[in-house]
Amino acid sequence: MRALVFILALAATPVIACPTADDLATGIRVTESGDITHLFRTTSPGIVEVISDFGGADGGLNHLFHGTYILRISSLYDGLLDFDSVMLTDYHRDGTALPLPSPGLEQTFKTTVRSFDESYSETQAQSWGALEEITIGDCTTPLIKGTIIYGSEYGTVTETIAYLPDMEIGLLTSYADGDQEPDTYKFIGIEAVE
Repeated sequence: MRALVFILALAATPVIACPTADDLATGIRVTESGDITHLFRTTSPGIVEVISDFGGADGGLNHLFHGTYILRISSLYDGLLDFDSVMLTDYHRDGTALPLPSPGLEQTFKTTVRSFDESYSETQAQSWGALEEITIGDCTTPLIKGTIIYGSEYGTVTETIAYLPDMEIGLLTSYADGDQEPDTYKFIGIEAVE
């Protein structure tokens, strides 16, 4: 009898489904510690828009190809775009020529970054690790860890990315400007937006 009660309890336990890339049509919300949220959604084939709410009046609006290649980054204030903050990255190739992150992939790009008042060349070196798993909240999903190094006349920036292939999005897990200690980011929840 005790075994039957245990089996029935297991059967009644809800199964938490992780979002998938199909959910990008309506959105995937990722929650970071500190009540910071990021809403990922598809705006056109291959392009993911990320709207970030940092709390208060601050936010961000970014566009990424394959969820990892920066096309445009910008800041929001009170929900409005700060036009002076817009930075565009040109990979000098069609976006479909940019491969999805995959285990062991290493690649380097020469890009051009344009902002409101300047343009400069940048080298972007990407290195992707082995296929692993990550648990965010109640969701356990495949993960490919990546490191992206951006180098220009202004110095070097190093980012680590948690690429979630089933969702086709990348989460920024650390950011280091030059030799400074990296800022790290912890993700505590992920869900499909209805």
